[in-house]
Amino acid sequence: MIPLVLFIVLMTAPAQAAEKSRGCFESKLCIGGVTLATIGGFVAADEEINRWVRNGRRGGLGDILGQGFGDDGSILDRLGGVTGAVGVPALFYLGGVAADSDRARRTGVTTFEAIVFTGLLTQAAHYTFGRSRPDNPDTSGVRRFKPFQREGFFPSGHTTLAFTMAAVIAEEYESIWVDAAAYTTASLVGFSRVYRNRHWSSDVAAGAALGIIGGKFISRWERKKGLLKKLYTDGSGVFFKNKF
Repeated sequence: MIPLVLFIVLMTAPAQAAEKSRGCFESKLCIGGVTLATIGGFVAADEEINRWVRNGRRGGLGDILGQGFGDDGSILDRLGGVTGAVGVPALFYLGGVAADSDRARRTGVTTFEAIVFTGLLTQAAHYTFGRSRPDNPDTSGVRRFKPFQREGFFPSGHTTLAFTMAAVIAEEYESIWVDAAAYTTASLVGFSRVYRNRHWSSDVAAGAALGIIGGKFISRWERKKGLLKKLYTDGSGVFFKNKF
């Protein structure tokens, strides 16, 4: 159980710290430095973390989570896939229509915008880095990269998607409980990818960083520009509130 708890803390703490540290989050240099240092730390520890999680899966962690945790078709797998990419924005938007809530409709629209944005960046990164999965028998170690030569898996697409949605939702709903639920759920999606041996931990860390930064960027950009405003307001006013 310890690997899971530590993973959630490592994934959620930077996001929550950014929420409380306006100066750092507004500094591109600070964001870039912290992000690269964190990902670099995970790269250095990739093999050890992978071995730690695999051993835990055969032991107490597997007894708690079960061998099917994060399997293909599971809730976590679907949440980080096409089902989540379509379903979560639709749920917020249709819920907003039913409840006559501009904020819920805006959350749905902005979430979809952010998913498209980070999704394109993820696909570009996959091709650029060309990193293999840890369960690929044709690779040798965590530093197996073949840039521009094959489909890659760095960063984790499931994790990027999950954290993109979490970041937008956290931006729109000013509640520590919403933040905790959103980021913890996203962390579980990310951890499941390591647990299933589908990604190295640094793939997941990079996906989390891309999702958080991309989600926040699109949320604040849409709030400022209102390019799709007609989709989420009837003209009676929109609830805009900066959150850091």
